[in-house]
Order: sequence, then structure tokens, then C-alpha cells
Amino acid sequence: MTSRTAIRRPFAGQERSFDLRIGEILALERACDAGIFGILHRIAAHQARLADIRDTIRLGLIGGGASD
Repeated sequence: MTSRTAIRRPFAGQERSFDLRIGEILALERACDAGIFGILHRIAAHQARLADIRDTIRLGLIGGGASD
């Protein structure tokens, strides 16, 4: 069953699924040492850290079904 929150977008030359479920959100918050809305705020304010972007993409791909 496909998640209702998943999206498909082109990334790295292929159409890929992205999804941040509860487990991925918790892992993202740990990796970035901030809550999900704190991470969003840093990105929107152009004050994002590398981990904010990298781990959001990485965990979104994993939640979408990509292997770790």
C-alpha cells in the first residue's frame, strides 16, 4: 500500500518516492538536533545546516522505499 503522504519527484536522474513518516521524522530530529518545525524554519530563513538538507532528502528517500 502506498502512503497517502508520499510524493514522487525527479531526483538524481530518476523519478523517486519521498515520504517522511513518524520514524523518519524522529530520526531527522535526532540527526539535526532540532524539532521538525525548527528544521523547517532554518530552511525557510536560509539558515539551514548541511544536515538539515542532506538528512531530510536521505530520510525522505528511505521513507519512500529506497534502501539505506
